[in-house]
Amino acid sequence: MLNTATILSQETLIFKGIDAINKLGEMGLSYETLANAASNGHKMKKKKSKYAPPICKSISFWENTIIMLREQLVEKLGWSICDDYNLNRTISPRKDYSIVVSSGNANVGKNANPSTLNKKGQLSAAVVDVNNVVQLSLFPIQSSKTKKYNVERIPHWFLLYYNDGNKIWLELSLPRQIGKDGRISSWFQRIILEPVEITSNIDVEQKIKERKSEIEYNIDISKKQ
Repeated sequence: MLNTATILSQETLIFKGIDAINKLGEMGLSYETLANAASNGHKMKKKKSKYAPPICKSISFWENTIIMLREQLVEKLGWSICDDYNLNRTISPRKDYSIVVSSGNANVGKNANPSTLNKKGQLSAAVVDVNNVVQLSLFPIQSSKTKKYNVERIPHWFLLYYNDGNKIWLELSLPRQIGKDGRISSWFQRIILEPVEITSNIDVEQKIKERKSEIEYNIDISKKQ
């Protein structure tokens, strides 16, 4: 839980490198799980017919990222699923937070401030309202949106991805506010992850494993220092 001063200052708490890996570990997650999910989205997108409209490929990436994330978390680690009102939520075993998968803009996974790629609806606005209530440890005073949709009173994190053609940029971030343009662009926390390389001469899954080993080695070295 963030302290009140940090929340009210509009400051974003950012985790990168080893700090990001440790933060994921505290949440019962791993870099490999999230990277595998995005890699699957990319792989299935490439299998779409060349005659398919462009939007089908974008939907395929999003859909198959969710599928792989859930295959790993639900089947192996006891997470649960909630798709009420068509907002994908994958909920932790202790039901203390959820993950929503969403495409983002070119700032995802970088030092610049990211936003969701597309405008979000009333249910996304409701989960952002809930995040504000939870982070401030307020009494459960619900907005009209949260009352309408009966949103779980837990933090709702967004797994953002952006594919630039060579890499899939990733971060797991906690939304604070939806902008006037309807996109989420303000964040309580951002866990910035290493991008997944997708160049044609690299086996993506092998690259993820290599990156995981490198991160684990760096963590081990830091503990000995």
